[in-house]
Amino acid sequence: MMWNVILFCSVALSGVKKSISSGSNTNGSLIDYESSKGEMLKISTFINNVLKDYDIKLRPNAGGKPVEVEVEFKVVSLGKIDEANMEYTMDIFFRQWWHDPRFKHNYTKAFTMAEDARKLFWIPDTYFINAMKSSFHRVTKDNSRIIIYPNGDVYYSTRLTVTLQCYMNLFLYPMDTQKCPFLLESYAYTKDDVFYRWTKRGTKGIEIMSKETAQFVLLLSRTERIDEDKISGNFSQLLATFTFKRRLEYFIITIVTPAVILVILSWCSFWIVPDAIPARISLSITTILSTLLLSGTVNAQMPKVSYLKAIDVFLLGNFTFIFLALIEYVAVLNTNPRCPFKVGFLKKICNTGESNEEKDVKRNSRCEHKPSDPMLMYDMNGFSWDAANNGYPRYHYIDKLCRIVFPLAYVIFINAYWFYYRNLATVRQESGYSV
Repeated sequence: MMWNVILFCSVALSGVKKSISSGSNTNGSLIDYESSKGEMLKISTFINNVLKDYDIKLRPNAGGKPVEVEVEFKVVSLGKIDEANMEYTMDIFFRQWWHDPRFKHNYTKAFTMAEDARKLFWIPDTYFINAMKSSFHRVTKDNSRIIIYPNGDVYYSTRLTVTLQCYMNLFLYPMDTQKCPFLLESYAYTKDDVFYRWTKRGTKGIEIMSKETAQFVLLLSRTERIDEDKISGNFSQLLATFTFKRRLEYFIITIVTPAVILVILSWCSFWIVPDAIPARISLSITTILSTLLLSGTVNAQMPKVSYLKAIDVFLLGNFTFIFLALIEYVAVLNTNPRCPFKVGFLKKICNTGESNEEKDVKRNSRCEHKPSDPMLMYDMNGFSWDAANNGYPRYHYIDKLCRIVFPLAYVIFINAYWFYYRNLATVRQESGYSV
């Protein structure tokens, strides 16, 4: 019984100690909160007093050493890269740091505000030199952040969507790699007043959240500082360069595959008898018009450049093969259909597709064997012709030759094209050119 009483007392004392400890921690937290709240109110009062006499037109250290502005931006997402207008779009958090001694105070905490700094105090008049258009994000409020540190350092961050100009070399399109600049400087202040540099806070100036778009992949981002001499003075500039590589999958599916199919379709005319003029002409004209339509569709979304792009060379090569198939039919209609080759490999090609009866006739060198088809007749060389067509061979020897020559030549063209442009793209990318 005594042990139960002692155990009960010890548990009760433990609970009392925990309650006292918990109460002391709660009281400590309340004291810290009240202290922090009081300090923030004092900092706010201090900043309000500073802003009463603050001249927004005067930069920090006016008349003295230049203001050093550290810059960084975070790429939230990459938007459309438009070849027709030669521009690209990004959604970014643009961040700047500088020192303003007018905000220096003796308190221990930094003061944070969600306000537009342009309306309150001096900020660098940074602008993007190659920007076509830009906009601030204002939903649900201005997407801006200000932090004022005890030593007078000021941090200003805002969210922007910017569309920037990017001159593109489309010689290797669609196997190209593009380098697009992001260039900024002060609009009014020369480097004697405002000096820019990329921040060294771990990101080296650029932080990338998204590296891919529908058609491009971001390979590399690079930063550098430039001093630009202009008529109006020497300005401090910062340059960020983004290297984008185009994806090939979309073009293989929507351009290359249909173009190859059209070329192969044009070869079907080699298996159509020469007498079927409407069929062969219709097939050739249809494939030619389809190739022209495909080429027009591709170039409708491209700038009117004065040089041949890689895709133009490919489509022009395909058009050439289809056009030659039509010219081949003209040659078929205007030449003797009998094979002029008596021996060798070309003779074997001329004899391809013969029936067993044709081979028997050729073996005996006379028309002793009658074929099962009464409309077919054979000459002494074993070539067949339509008896209803004035004795001409049913298939022209040129058609038979082209059944092998055209596919072989097209395979050589495709391999040579791919080898040349892929190697050229690799060489230019390694040498640092925009290709």
